[in-house]
Amino acid sequence: MQRKRSLSSLIVTVTVFAMLMSGMSMAHDDDSGFKDVPSDSWFYDAVLTMASLNAVDGFSDGLFKPDEPVTVAQFLKMLCAAVIPDRAEPALALSDPNDWSEFFYYAALDYALIRESEFTLDQLDLPLSRYDAALLISRASEKILQESAPLRSDVNAIIADSGELPAKYVHAVQLCYSKGISGGFEDGSFNGEKPLTRAQGVVMVMRLTLPEVRNLPSPEPSPATRGAVTTSASIIATVPPAASGSPVLPTPSNSPVKDAAAFVAEETVIIGDSLTHGLYLYGKMREPTYLFSTGMSTSNALSKSFETNSGKKLKLIDALSGEDYKAVYILLGINELGSDVEAYSTRYGKLIDKIKETLPDATIYIESVLPVSKKKSNSGGSFTKANVLKFNDALMKLAEDKEVEYLDVYAIFADEDGYLPPDSTWDGVHLNTKYYAVWAKHLSS
Repeated sequence: MQRKRSLSSLIVTVTVFAMLMSGMSMAHDDDSGFKDVPSDSWFYDAVLTMASLNAVDGFSDGLFKPDEPVTVAQFLKMLCAAVIPDRAEPALALSDPNDWSEFFYYAALDYALIRESEFTLDQLDLPLSRYDAALLISRASEKILQESAPLRSDVNAIIADSGELPAKYVHAVQLCYSKGISGGFEDGSFNGEKPLTRAQGVVMVMRLTLPEVRNLPSPEPSPATRGAVTTSASIIATVPPAASGSPVLPTPSNSPVKDAAAFVAEETVIIGDSLTHGLYLYGKMREPTYLFSTGMSTSNALSKSFETNSGKKLKLIDALSGEDYKAVYILLGINELGSDVEAYSTRYGKLIDKIKETLPDATIYIESVLPVSKKKSNSGGSFTKANVLKFNDALMKLAEDKEVEYLDVYAIFADEDGYLPPDSTWDGVHLNTKYYAVWAKHLSS
């Protein structure tokens, strides 16, 4: 079960912060207790803070060794002792000093900070990369501390190597920059493949647990733009906030079931139009690779460029080539509702054939076209309930013909009359913010 920090840990953290800010010594007057951590070093306060939480130790020679790579086990200890002290404290009393690394490893697993597929017990003594450190920090921020501050609108401009970030780490690195937990190197680059040093590790964890000392990059966004998300799709950028409270969706008569391989986010690519862009922005599911483009359709999916998580623009096959995705989700059709359904199905079939050729071992899911609101359906034009149902019938047949999976997203959102409920959409087609999370949860279940 995920929990916020205990009251006792908050008291300790506040006390430590107050002492640091007032210049008081905590145990060693003007030194940290480590021979190589002088009081004028940039990581002095962080070492002092983490040591007070029993989150870091030195070596037998009295050194902290700030420039050495931090190991996976050492960073897990820092992080767990700082954000889940009620679980981590018993480790300090273990009689066998060789047990501490396994203890924090299992604590991190229990709280979903790591996954067994990412780190094994045999890897605990290996150096931790800056990418993986950012990933663990982001999970602690969102899952344990439950911080919900949005990403900065200019975050990609701040990260000098933003276009080189692997999809798995894009959100984590963006979050660390946005929250002032990590600012990268002097040239603004993150260099995530490099090992994290022990000094960098204690500073990141201190900033995570003490928002007051975070190093927010400049320039700060103005109040009018704070919380906005940079996007080439203006239709997504202007989505108004959803109404307060959790969304309550009608229960469909035929609950959709995804009967295929287990969902592994890092091995998944999600392809689509502006609705898929909304899923990326608001679905709270950042690990998959997303390929999206406003106005995308089956007629131009193989010729037009898609935008990626990192902001790069790539042709579809270029984005998929050389990758090892195990699952491919496709949502295309809302922009083609006025076209001939047979021609649509033919184009979709050619697209599937090309993806199969590029990713022969992947499971392909055709997502149904989402419903539209009753008001939108009755307003004239191609966005009608009848067209949606006609297209979805064609997609079910296509999935059978091409031997791929059909995923009925329509049934998740349709009310008893087959329309998108008014409170779940702002324009009759696109979803309000909270409903993208409902969609994401269905994909990953």
